[in-house]
Amino acid sequence: MWDYSDVDLDFPRVTYATDEQDSPIFTQAYSSGTGYLKFQAFEAEAIHYEGVDEEGFYDVGRLIEETSYPLTTITGNPDDTFLFLADTFTYEGRINLLSFPMTYQDTYEANRIERTNLSLSVAAFGLTNAPVESRRYYSESHTVIGYGQVIIPLEDQSPSPPIDVLLVQIDGMAIDSFFVAGMVAPPNLTAPFGVSQGMVSTDQVFVFLAPGMELPVVRINFGADGAEDFIYRPRAADLVSSTRELSTARLSVSPNPVPCGGTLRVQIDQELTAGSIRLLNQQGQMISVPKVNTQGKQCTVEIPAQLPAGLYYLQAIDANGRLVPAQRIIVQ
Repeated sequence: MWDYSDVDLDFPRVTYATDEQDSPIFTQAYSSGTGYLKFQAFEAEAIHYEGVDEEGFYDVGRLIEETSYPLTTITGNPDDTFLFLADTFTYEGRINLLSFPMTYQDTYEANRIERTNLSLSVAAFGLTNAPVESRRYYSESHTVIGYGQVIIPLEDQSPSPPIDVLLVQIDGMAIDSFFVAGMVAPPNLTAPFGVSQGMVSTDQVFVFLAPGMELPVVRINFGADGAEDFIYRPRAADLVSSTRELSTARLSVSPNPVPCGGTLRVQIDQELTAGSIRLLNQQGQMISVPKVNTQGKQCTVEIPAQLPAGLYYLQAIDANGRLVPAQRIIVQ
């Protein structure tokens, strides 16, 4: 049991996931969230896009807002500038935060390339709005190192019910390279920014993942001096846990993905309460009570034809009134 119900956050920041199933920017995305992109002491606002398919949950790409900084403290010239260019970038390669299926002691490795387009004006080097590319080769190793339950604060700061989770350790390594106008940036230009060609950095992250959910319930980023970020999702408890007693029953569904307007076959190892199946969206909100035909421990669910394609959760209540853990489904 991990109990974070009394966690003390000095600088809380609230972010919300946005449905991106019809995104014209990243057609493979299903959600996005606001965040930041950092380059040393500089940062730009960014929107990070996530996707999900039968292989897992993964980062698709990002959109960066144009952001400019003076370089007076670095070069001494108030006219020198550092600029994040407004840009949309799809990651090259793929790293799954969560691979399907995944259980205790599973491990996998993956890598991707991230590119950030910048602009640099430094009079001492004769640079005026020179195009700069920061290129990062990033690799991660994911290992499920534990399982149990976690308690987090709800939105009213009261403790959540225990949430079943897997604890995943993520060890990351990044190798950075820098280019100016298509040429390798010289050391006398990179050094004032505290970077160098081929510099290597590492980080370690621990995430608590709940069955049926892709985004972590809790994410803790560790640096050299201890925890740097503590991120949790208060509404996660609404989706994967309840004050209602949990059932030991398990659902299995097919086909998955299922087409809009199609029929989903559900198998359960206990009797269901009539009319007890419902569909939830990614935020845990009920969006449909589908037509259900029940025969003993089997039933069929008619997926509404007007339901937008995307990720949903199928939830049920057994014959004793207990909540059955939600099952993830993809509607196409």
